[in-house]
Formats: sequence, structure tokens, C-alpha cells
Amino acid sequence: MKFIGQALVMFLVAVLSAQAVPPVLNYAGQVAVNGQPFEGEGLFKFALVNTDGKITYWSNDGTSVNGSEPQASVKASVSGGLYSLLLGNTAIPGMGAINPQVFAQHSDAKLRVWFSDGVNGFQQLSPDRPFASVPYAFSAGSANIANGSVNLDMLSQDVKNQLNAPIGLNRLSAEVTAKLDQNGSGGSGIVAGSLISLPYGQSAPAGYSIYQRGTPKELVWEEKASVSVARYAYDGAEVLDGKIFFVGGFNGSAKNIAERYDPKSNSWETIGSLSVERWGVASAVLNENFFAIGGKNSSSISTSSVEIYLTTSNGWVNGPSLPTPVRHSTAITVNEKIYLVGGIDDALGQNINQVLCFDPSTNQWSAKANMPTARHAKKLVWFENRIWAIGGYNSTSSNKVESYDPTTNSWKAEASLTTARHYPVAWVANGRIYVGGGKKDSSSYLNSIEVYDPTIKQWSNAGSFPENKYNSDAVVLNDIVYVVAGHNGSVYSNKVYAADLNASVAGVYDLYRKDGNASAGTPLVQAEVADGSVTSSKIASNTITTSDLSEQILKYLKPEITSQPQAQAVYADTNASFSVTAEGKYLTYQWKKDGADLTGETNTSLNISDANATLHDGNYSVVVSNDFGSVESWQNEILIYNSGPINGLVAWWKFDEGSGTVAYDSSGNGHDLNLTNGPTWTTGEIGGALSFDGVDDFVQTSVASNSLPISISTWIYTHDISGSHSIVDSDEAGQYGHSLIIGYSPKNGNYQIGFHDGFVDTSHPASLNQWTHAVVLFDSKISFFADGIKNFEQIYQKGNLNGTNFRIGRHSSNYSNFYAGLIDDVRIYDRALSAAEVQALYNMGQ
Repeated sequence: MKFIGQALVMFLVAVLSAQAVPPVLNYAGQVAVNGQPFEGEGLFKFALVNTDGKITYWSNDGTSVNGSEPQASVKASVSGGLYSLLLGNTAIPGMGAINPQVFAQHSDAKLRVWFSDGVNGFQQLSPDRPFASVPYAFSAGSANIANGSVNLDMLSQDVKNQLNAPIGLNRLSAEVTAKLDQNGSGGSGIVAGSLISLPYGQSAPAGYSIYQRGTPKELVWEEKASVSVARYAYDGAEVLDGKIFFVGGFNGSAKNIAERYDPKSNSWETIGSLSVERWGVASAVLNENFFAIGGKNSSSISTSSVEIYLTTSNGWVNGPSLPTPVRHSTAITVNEKIYLVGGIDDALGQNINQVLCFDPSTNQWSAKANMPTARHAKKLVWFENRIWAIGGYNSTSSNKVESYDPTTNSWKAEASLTTARHYPVAWVANGRIYVGGGKKDSSSYLNSIEVYDPTIKQWSNAGSFPENKYNSDAVVLNDIVYVVAGHNGSVYSNKVYAADLNASVAGVYDLYRKDGNASAGTPLVQAEVADGSVTSSKIASNTITTSDLSEQILKYLKPEITSQPQAQAVYADTNASFSVTAEGKYLTYQWKKDGADLTGETNTSLNISDANATLHDGNYSVVVSNDFGSVESWQNEILIYNSGPINGLVAWWKFDEGSGTVAYDSSGNGHDLNLTNGPTWTTGEIGGALSFDGVDDFVQTSVASNSLPISISTWIYTHDISGSHSIVDSDEAGQYGHSLIIGYSPKNGNYQIGFHDGFVDTSHPASLNQWTHAVVLFDSKISFFADGIKNFEQIYQKGNLNGTNFRIGRHSSNYSNFYAGLIDDVRIYDRALSAAEVQALYNMGQ
């Protein structure tokens, strides 16, 4: 087993006051096994060591000594070779906290990583990686007290009164008021002294409107006691009587389980079972009773029945039935009524958009205005006096968001999710909607969370769950959100995760601006003044400068990065671009490599041309600044790949052996080629090549890839373009598979592409006696590239590709079509290459 290409991306998650520095670092990396990006659950161990690796400052389980391998490991999902996790997040099994003093005391700290694919044991990745600039970002510093300052106990009462008084305009210097007065591009200026900062979500005085909303910190998740049986939850969890009730579910069969969670004891207990199994049940609480509505039983029959758990008797009774059976609908209680929205009607065999309302005063269900988009697997929340229907599924995963006004019985469209999701979870907290988990297609499980900000009417990223959460349910109890059961992408889950909602807004402030209607009086900038931070000499009028403004004000004036530069694969001799997006006034930018400024790179984007490892390998970041401060992006390590794209590579023949009767598969998948009738070894465009005589020699193996999409890449040097000559071919006993043909009669010299029942002519002539890079893509379209340039594209409607034999230099067993010329570097991918990747492969031969 060989690990290659470990790319590290490190950035600070959050920085608070000295009393609340979070000992957590977001770490992302890349790992490959046998030359292929690893895919699946990987096992990792981490340690912070000194420069020579012989002293351990920290390890994930605290067992590493003198740089040795820790005993416990941490599990992380790896996709396409990429992974990320929070170092020091104690909610992750096997992960211990990081003391920020590690970085304050040890400037030489480096990260050492061990990795296992679960089969071959742990391997130490090298080299150990330094944390550039982390000590300054990770640990809260302390400010020196200026000469002449006094402590609070030494001040007279009148001075203390002045310190505790609001800072009015007469106490702000001209420098500060000038900056507050500066006009933004295309907008009106901010009136001097008109800003006030208030704790996040607190209402402003009359006459002030929101200027900038504070950004809550990412939620910190803690694992709680597990449910009794791992299963889907869907809409089966509700809060009742200070506890969480969870009913029904599915884990291969429908369930009639009912249980409840006590947050005080962190324990679950089972209660009386439902009378029938309910998979895809909807639930709601009304008048201190729990309603289990509809669903599907163990015989896969949908039901219209409703059961009610009475807290007065602690038992189930039958409730008013629905008009028709329905499953995977969603319920919510609003204004002492239950609303049931959407779902699946098995009798109709389709998603429905019906809305039903249960009124306890009549004990009946009645129809309301239909939801605009029929769907199931969505979530409902009550927000801004409307019922919001979020995400869902109807033939495809949906990002639609629509809201219903019970007062007017009408619907309207809302801002769409950034990611389509079905079977997500959702909750409302601190004046925002949170949606997380679910699935975006048939196989892509999600752990990401996004949040809706009503002030800008947009969704944005808000962190992630510790694991994928699909078909789970979420409830809020005592300002803590709980995410219950579901599926993690591999198995049904019994896990319950919780996060403190108040912690996410502690120390976060909103900034309001006077809109011209404020009551008479002096507008104030309200901020606490730390003890001892203002000397008597500074109390004089107009002597408070920018450096004297509290962090409560400065954090709204400093730059804020809203979109970080993203890591990407960069191939030799190609171009790449990295960009950053930031908010703030009068911003400047400075890109860095390995901590040093890059001369002239002062724009929002950094462009790399003709990438090569010597010049461009390194750690890149950008510093965004203005007069009030600066912020640095996280670091992206760029490693230039000299072997071309490897993601999706199922076969790769370099033809560099130089001798023998076998051409080995460098992808590691074992598709070695057998040389038949003596093709000879020679010099190629990239290393070695094989020479074919056009009479009877070829190479073959079992099929490398036989399903769409597929890409074929090769270098060819053709001696003969008359007649028909197969370069690469997959076939099955006289049936065409997929192939690249030169000169198929009567086209005389054009490249041809073969598939299972015919050929298409690219109308692009083959080159004689010179090297050409040729790439064929089979997907929904057939595409052909010559020397990095797309020359042909056509809709492909031929279905799957046939073939059990794979040959280079000859067509199928029933035909000859032998190729005359040289062939080098043949690659087969199980995906369609991008134009940039095709260009990268071509550049390797230049």
C-alpha cells in the first residue's frame, strides 16, 4: 500500500475573547492509496510535535509520547481523496481537546498524521506540517497598558462615572467620525454617531434599522444517549412535557416503537407501542397530546389512521382519520391547529400537494390551499408567521422553499436552498432557519448545514453534523437542538446529537443605523469600556482613536471573508485560479505563499499560469485589510500533479517497460496487457511506447470499463491512414464495443469513433507520422479531442457499451483492422474528463 499526495488545508474556526478561545482547528487533507484517491471511511491519528518530531505537545487521545503513534484513532469520511474534521473537537470519538497554550508556548509545533484504510494498518504520512501563523490567530493576546494608565481602583468616582457613561460624539476623534461618515459605493453615507450595537437578535430602538447582522458561530455538537433501535426517524419526533417523544420508523421493516428522552437524566425509555407500524409517519403535538399521523405499515400499505398519545393516561387512543391514506407527509401545529402538508398517495402512485388542517373544535380534517409544488420528504417550520415547506423529493431532490400564510390561506415562493435536499432536518433558532443533512441525489448523503438570514433573504453555509444525517428528525428543547436517529450513509443510525443554540450567539452583536426617525437626543455608539483601558488623559474631547474602539464595534468595521479560497487539483503546465470574497469598506488584498507576500498579487484573485512544482508548490493564503483591521484566509496547499488526473482512473498503460511480453497497468487495478505476435518496445512521446506493424500484432486484456460514462486518452504516431485501423477497442464476439478508429472506409483518414452498433465520423483528419494526443468521451454525448482541442461532439443515444475483451492495435476477433504506428500512454477513466483535464494530459507531452 502506498500513500501519496497528502494535501493539508488548515484554518481557524473561531476566535473569541481571552476567556472563551475555542480549542478547535478545522483541518482538511488529501490522501491516496496505491496512486488512487481514497474513498470511504478512513482512520486517522494526530499529534502535535516539535521540529525534530521527538517531543509530543498534544495527540488526539493523549497517549503519544516522544512523537510516537497514538493508541486511539479518529474516523473520518473521505470522498475523492479529500477529508476534513475538527482537531480538538471532543464530540468526535477518540478526539481530545487542544490547549491553546500549546501554540503560545511552542512556536515550532508541527502536525503529524497517521492513516489507515482499514485493511493495511496505519502508515505515518510525511512530512510533518507546520501551523503557519496559528499562534497569533488561535490564542487570544493581551494588550499592553499605555503609559499613564491607572487601574479602576485608583480612579475617583466621577472618573468611574465618565468611564461607565455612553461614548457620545464629543468623545470620538475626527478620525473615527470621518470613517463612520464615509460613503459606500452606490449608497448613502452613515450619519456620524448613528451606529448602535446590540446583542444578537435584540430589538433596536425606534428609528433604527439593521445595518449589519452579526454572524452566529458554528454549532458545537455533543453526542447524547442513543435511541433504543437504529432507524429512520423522518417526522416522528416532537417535544412534549419537557421530553422528546420519538415514534415509528423503519430499518428494513416498519416499526411501531414509541420512546421518550429525558434531558435531565440523558436517557431514553420505551412507552406503550403504537397499534400499527408507521414508516414515514407525520407527528405533531396539540393540547399536550402527541399525534401520530398516517404512514406505511410492515405490509407496505399506507394508512389514513391517526393515533393520539394522551399524557393524562399515558396511553394511545384512536384519533380522527385522514380523508385518504398518506405517507411521508409532514405535520406542524400552528394556532391550536395541526397542518398536514404534501406526501405520497399510494393509491394515485404519486406525490401530492394537498394541505389538510385538523381543528380540535370540530374534530375534523379540512382541505386548505394546495402547496404549489407536490413533494414528499420535506420539512416544515414556523417562521415569520408562515409555515415554510423546505426541500423534498418529486422524481428528483428539490431545493424549493415555499411558505404558507394560514390567515390568508395562500402560498408564495421563498429563496431556494443552496443544495437540493430530501429527508433533511430543520429548526428555527435566533431568528434564522437551519436546514441540514438529507440527500441531494440517489447516493450523496449530506452532513452539511445551511442557514436562512431573513435580513438578506439568502441561504448560506452554517457548518456540519458530526456524521451524515438522512431521514433524521430535529427538535428544539430548552434552547438545545437535538438531531435524532436516521441513516449515516452506511447504516441506520441510533445516534442523537445536540448543540447549545445560545452558545452560537454568545458575544455576537447586531449593528443598527439611525434611519432619520430616531427620537431627539444624541445618537450613541454603545459599547462597554474595559477596566483600565482608558486613561485620564484620553477622556479629553476628541482623543479617542480607532485603537480605542471596543471589539464590539470594530468587528463590524473590520473586513470579513464570506467565501474562502477553495482547494483544487492543479496539474503541471495548466492554469489555475483562486479567489476570495469579502465584505467591508475600502478593502485591500495581499496574497501570500508560505507566509511571504507575493509581489504584485493584490487582487481578489490569484492566477497561476503554466503550473510547475518547483515554482508553485506551497501554502497559499490571502490577507484582506482596511483601516480597522485585517483578516487572513485559511491556507490552501497547492501540489502540482505531474501524472495528470487520477480520479476515476481504471486502467493506465505507460508502455515504459522496454522489454518483455506484458504491459503493466499503472492504475493498480490489475488490467495488465498481454503482447501478441510481437509488438516492439520503442521510445514514445512520454517515456516508452509500443510499435505495431499493422499486420498481426496487438495487445489485449479483460475489459477495463464497460459502462457509461467513459473516457479514453492516448498518444498515437500513425504510419498508415489508408483503410481502417483500430487504435483502442472493446468488443464482444463480433459486436462492437467502444473504440477509436482511423480511416474507416470510405472516410479515408478521418478519426472515427465506434460504439456497439456503428460508427460516427469526426470529420477530423488523422495526422501522418507525427505525435497526436487523442481523447474520446462517451457520456450523454460523444466528444473527441485532438491535441487538447475539442473537434467533435454529438448526442449519444446508443445505450450501454458492450464488450468483454479490450485490445490496443486491433479491432474485434472477427476483423483485422490492425494498426500501424506507435501508441503511448493509454488511459481509461470511468467518468467524462473535463476540458481542463484533457488539456493537462496533452500538456504532459509538450
